[in-house]
Parts: sequence; structure tokens; C-alpha cells
Amino acid sequence: MNLTWKIDIKDDWILTDQKEGELTPQAEQAIHLTIKRLEEPKTYQGTLILQTSTNEVIQIIVKLLVGENPHIEINLQEISFQDTKQVYTLEIKNTRTGILTWDIQNSSDWLNLDKTEGQTGKKLQAKFR
Repeated sequence: MNLTWKIDIKDDWILTDQKEGELTPQAEQAIHLTIKRLEEPKTYQGTLILQTSTNEVIQIIVKLLVGENPHIEINLQEISFQDTKQVYTLEIKNTRTGILTWDIQNSSDWLNLDKTEGQTGKKLQAKFR
């Protein structure tokens, strides 16, 4: 007698292309899961519930650890000073997760920076002139 099964996934970050199947006696079958990486750094826990035609219920816990992954983005790649404009605003953004710690090395005595170091979160940005 063949065994039929179906899988129920409660969490939208756990995906599979096969949610049910049938096995002949002594057969094996692989179920492929895909995990969507979530943005917020933390540990996520999901549940898969496998039900069989013999009324067995197997609960499988899936854990996903999302670590911090900061990435710097700045609005100015080059600054050309002219007589007409003396102040520029440089924006430093963290386009990924976690805290971005940054510093700017200024070896020029003619360039004044209001801020030379800081930390920027995912939704925060640092501005200085």
C-alpha cells in the first residue's frame, strides 16, 4: 500500500515547490525547501507539518539566523569645490541590516568636516556639511 503525504508550511519565508506526494513501500523522497532571507537581524523559527495517509503528523522546526550585514552607500562620489559653493552635504546610508560603523580620514588642512565618525542603522542616515 502506498503512503500519501502532504506538507503544510505556516511561514511565508519557507518555500517548497512540492506540497504533497506518494511513496511506494520502502521508497524515499526528497523535499526541497527554499528559504527567503529576511531583513531584520534575528533568529526566526518556522514550522513544517507533515501529515500522512496513516494519520501520522510530524512537526519539523526550521530555524533561520539572519546576521547583521551592513552596506554603505553615499550620495556623493566626487566633490568639486568652486568659488560659488562652499558647503556640501554628504549622506551616509546603511542599505542593508545591522549597524554600520563608519569613519572618514581627513588629512587635508583646508577641508573641514563637522563629523568624522558615527553609526548608522538600517533606516537612519548621517548627514554632515
